[in-house]
Order: sequence, then structure tokens, then C-alpha cells
Amino acid sequence: MFSDRDYYRRQPSYQRGWHFSAVTMLILINCACFLLSSINPHILDRTALVGLVPGQVWRLVTYQFFHASFGHIFWNMYGLWLFGSMLERVLGKTRIYVLYLFSGVIGGLCFLLANWGSPAGCVGASGSEFGLMVAAAVAFPKADFFLIFPPVRLRLWVLAAIWCGLEVVYQLGGAQGGVAHLAHLGGALGG
Repeated sequence: MFSDRDYYRRQPSYQRGWHFSAVTMLILINCACFLLSSINPHILDRTALVGLVPGQVWRLVTYQFFHASFGHIFWNMYGLWLFGSMLERVLGKTRIYVLYLFSGVIGGLCFLLANWGSPAGCVGASGSEFGLMVAAAVAFPKADFFLIFPPVRLRLWVLAAIWCGLEVVYQLGGAQGGVAHLAHLGGALGG
């Protein structure tokens, strides 16, 4: 039967409309939220994850889409594109969304537990991105990555282990510098 053939069932491109990958959609949402917070910086007061605001559970999701600076969003979106694109081919759109949100929520909960009662706030997709990195390392452990600095080639599982190890060292060493290391580690745990 012709209906059993893939090319017969496929819609022509003019009928398909706009279809973005999950990774592209997440990057667009993050960029839109960054632009919104650049126009109105007070929006971060209602979306950032803060330990002093009990009952506002939506912040566990909203903090994942807002960023503090251009460099912050640039590197997070680069990691999202890098690791998310690898995973989306095998997991599909829905699971990428779930993995992104789940990793971010676990990262946010770790941040909240460590900073409960503190005015410290957290924004950014770093926890989600760490979850995607660890999930990609589990799915593709032998994938090769070439680093620019230092100029070395690493397997993805080694890269993820080194990066998570550095986060543990930074957290235990007390090197905060405005970075939520526990959110990164929680996101890695979620991944």
C-alpha cells in the first residue's frame, strides 16, 4: 500500500508550518526572557529563586529561563545547544523538555536547601545544562570533544566527570563568586 510508505504520508513543506526542535525552542524562550529582563530588571525580583520566599513554587521553573548577563546566557545556551542537540535525536522533543525542567528543578532544590533563609538568589539554566551534559555523557560516553583551552581531546564522560568534579571542589572550597555550584551539581544529579 502507498499509505505505508513514509514519503507518501509526509506533508509537503508548505503545509507543515513552523516546527522548531525542542533545543531551539528552549533557546528562544531563554533569549526572550533575557530580553524581557533587560528591558525590565525588576522582573528578576519575581522570577529568581530565593530562599526567603516560601510558597512561590513557580520560581523553581522560572529561574531556569532568566539570566544575569550576556555571558551567562551565551555559555548556557551554547551548552544547551551542544548537549541538547545530541540528546534530542535519541530522546525526542518531549523528553528533552522534561529533562531540562527536571534537572533545573533538582538543581534549584539543592540551591534552596543550602541557602534556606538567605537572601541569596539564583537565576540561569546552568542546572538544566548540567543535567543535559550528564545525560549526554551517559548516552554517548565515547563521544569525542575537542577543547580549545587547553587544546586536548576528551571523551564526553571524562569531560562531564571533570566539570562536575570542579563544581564539587569549588563548592567545598567556598569559592562562590556569584555562582550557584550546588544548583549545577543538583542539575547534574537530575540528569
